[in-house]
Amino acid sequence: MALIGKNKSEIIVLSICIPTYNRSKQLRKSLDSIVSQSIFRKANKIQVVISDNCSSDDTQAVVEEYFKKFGPKIKYSRTESNILDRNIERVLSLGDGQFLKLANDTLIHLEGSLDYYLRLIEANFRFKNVLFFSNGLLEFKDEYSGSGIDQFVNVTSYYSTWIASFGVWKSDFELIDDFGKCSHLHLIQLDNLLALIQKKKEFVISNVILFDIQESSKKGGFDIISVFLENYSLILSSYLKSHDLYVSTYEKELQLVVKKFIINGIMLSIFYPSKFNYNYKNGLVRLFRFFSNKPLFLVQCFLLAIFYFFKFLTKKILTAMKLWVLFLFWFYSFFE
Repeated sequence: MALIGKNKSEIIVLSICIPTYNRSKQLRKSLDSIVSQSIFRKANKIQVVISDNCSSDDTQAVVEEYFKKFGPKIKYSRTESNILDRNIERVLSLGDGQFLKLANDTLIHLEGSLDYYLRLIEANFRFKNVLFFSNGLLEFKDEYSGSGIDQFVNVTSYYSTWIASFGVWKSDFELIDDFGKCSHLHLIQLDNLLALIQKKKEFVISNVILFDIQESSKKGGFDIISVFLENYSLILSSYLKSHDLYVSTYEKELQLVVKKFIINGIMLSIFYPSKFNYNYKNGLVRLFRFFSNKPLFLVQCFLLAIFYFFKFLTKKILTAMKLWVLFLFWFYSFFE
């Protein structure tokens, strides 16, 4: 489908780039949280770009409503077929802003967030440091400046993989030869983020809370071990030979992502399959194979898995007991 909302008559500072697929209800709420902010309505510095990954719902009709109200501030394009993770590269390529901010279609942008983006862009415009948005997930307040991949990985850990944390200067994006070369790993944003830090060195992490996340029908839908252990380690390990990433940091990070994210994600999928849908086929065998030279760590993982198992099992039992007590109370009161 042809683009709508293409306008190059004014300098756009920020493009909020949203790849979307079959989430028209969440997208509408996300767009409302952007267009309701006064800076978006009063100025022409901010553009919203939507790349529709061949949705089968009413996404196009929803976006056209906003285009009628805001004209070229809204830019929309629809793919002819589903291009999977390549849609991330595509939506960024459509942005006209000096800074391209990637955003999930489930985000609710908080009041004042757009003003903050513009201030941060202006403050870093001269040197165009790599900007990263951790949205309150890290342990420091406001902003953190650093240099190099090793320091960045130590500070951000696996939160560096989050799509909503990524942003890139338009001038830097245009110099990247193949932005989507790691799209098959489902970590396209991380691959390019680390490459930019390797090249530019200096980075700024904003830990200011800028958005909330809407509940989606299910979290997951991918192989949690493939993406967050095998693929994640593949990208990180590519910086070991150049010493941009130290071996000690690499090993510590892989153990951390297993203990803090993967084991927890597997247990959530077991106990709450209606909310979490992580694929973990042959998970135990793959973990043992990956860490075969670290038997002590495998023991720790096994004990942690047991802890999570009984934690969630206890929670399930307590919930069932509460329901049973409520039923007995109702039953007793009914015949009293």
